[in-house]
Amino acid sequence: MFLAFGCYCHTSLERRAHAFPSQNDAVTQLPYLLATLISKLISHCRAATTEAGFRLVRLAERMLPVRVLSLVLWPAAALWALIEAKKHRNAMAAWSQFPPAWQPRRGLFFLRQTLGFSHAQFVFLWPDQLPRARWIKRCRLQGNFDLEEFRTPQRPIVFISMHFGPFELLGYWLRAHGIPVTTLVGRPISANFARLLALSAPVHVPGAVTLTDMRRLRDAVGRKGRVLIFGDVDRGKQIQVPFEGHSFRMATGPIRLAAVTGAELIPCLIVETVPWEFVIHFGSPVPQRYLGRTLDAKAAARHLLEEGLPVLNRYPSQSRHRFLSCITPEKDGRSQSGTGWS
Repeated sequence: MFLAFGCYCHTSLERRAHAFPSQNDAVTQLPYLLATLISKLISHCRAATTEAGFRLVRLAERMLPVRVLSLVLWPAAALWALIEAKKHRNAMAAWSQFPPAWQPRRGLFFLRQTLGFSHAQFVFLWPDQLPRARWIKRCRLQGNFDLEEFRTPQRPIVFISMHFGPFELLGYWLRAHGIPVTTLVGRPISANFARLLALSAPVHVPGAVTLTDMRRLRDAVGRKGRVLIFGDVDRGKQIQVPFEGHSFRMATGPIRLAAVTGAELIPCLIVETVPWEFVIHFGSPVPQRYLGRTLDAKAAARHLLEEGLPVLNRYPSQSRHRFLSCITPEKDGRSQSGTGWS
């Protein structure tokens, strides 16, 4: 709550400070100087409070049993859900996007989007502890896969996922299981995010790269690397995949990257079954005949969606806003967005 109030005050005072023109009159300058001073003070207090909270939570993680820690952090999760109320309203507004066959109850969907994900994201604060026995047993891997092949692949691997479940933790859990993935992110890496990435082993493999550093991503794939890319993003070339009377919009970037680099393209999704108990589901790789010299992006995209549908049907309440925004009802064989196959 203090952070939210401090952020509001900082923004308000900063605007007020810029409202005063620069004049030589010392009396006129006084309100401007006072507003600037208070704005900087609040900014420093906010940073200090954030740092203190970060250290306190990490200390609690080391000292408390996992079950006790989970209970202790529920009030903080509720407070954070209130602070992020606007984001949750966007998610609730997308509830109507669900296909009728797997539309969750509104109450369950609301609790998952607010309290559930707010509580799950505390695990984000200790990526260096996830490989330890008391944490690694809380994330199971499911699917037809060879874990050793994921750890030491003979060829590059592109993991493709969606904004579904606690997706923010997916890269950290894969790395905790000895699969050193590099995640492609769509926004600049902040100082706090970089700090957490530095805690995630192995250090010599970058935890994330941005869209402006695609050359680094291609280099990583070319060296038999493993990368994680989200396919439900609104950038680059898109393709519409029909399913159950609806259409799902998917970016073709991961498909084209796998085709160019000769990498395996493997779908994966993460879900939280109970508080702080996670499962990563791996689908079967996209057949290489779709990624050969004659790229069949339509067939590859259809395969990816079909592999994910069993998980999506089982845990519909864990659909995030960005994922739901990719779903549109079809009308006369085409999506209402009018894009069709592209």
